[in-house]
Amino acid sequence: MPEQLTFPQYVLPALGRGDYFVSTANALAVARVDDTQAWTNGKLALTGPEGAGKTHLAHVWANANNADITDHKALPTLDIPSIKTGLAVEIPETPLTPPEEEALFHLHNHMAAQTLPLLLIAREPPARWPIALPDLKSRMQATDVAQIDAPDEALLSAVLVKLFTDSAGWRPPDSNHGVHPCGSWVPCTSKRMTSARTRNASCCSWPDAATVAPTATCGSMA
Repeated sequence: MPEQLTFPQYVLPALGRGDYFVSTANALAVARVDDTQAWTNGKLALTGPEGAGKTHLAHVWANANNADITDHKALPTLDIPSIKTGLAVEIPETPLTPPEEEALFHLHNHMAAQTLPLLLIAREPPARWPIALPDLKSRMQATDVAQIDAPDEALLSAVLVKLFTDSAGWRPPDSNHGVHPCGSWVPCTSKRMTSARTRNASCCSWPDAATVAPTATCGSMA
């Protein structure tokens, strides 16, 4: 039998406002993030479970406010005094390194002094972050929180459709009619499914229920 040819596909996620689905799970967080002028002391922590759309919402906010997005690893190399626009920073579950904590402390103070908005993206609220630097810890604990709840069925369905659309337009059967009947999959599992699919363009069938655990956990999807 001739060997089947496969071709790589590449995911280019759509991160515009029109691509962000609002449901009861995230509506309050979206309203809080949108109202930048109402942020207490010009800062806000956007939190929620893995795969709930925090990073996407941060991109929407950044685009609307001419702001930038970075992650914790870049903090020590930032030229903080030169920052003149709003900034969103992705914070990990694991403890920040001492240089990262020091940089975040100075960034926080700079943004406050320049009245620039600071959006912090994390799974847990700042009060639960394992921060060693006392001055940074107190400043983070004083940050208001916008929480994205666990995705409801409408949001799960939208996430599935978006992930497969990002993956060269392929969609699962009945993708507009709720989640797949084999189970209510968390978004990170959906991302894992699309990641596997994009590695093999010849794979065109909806995965069997036995091959994807309904409550599987995964890596660092925000």
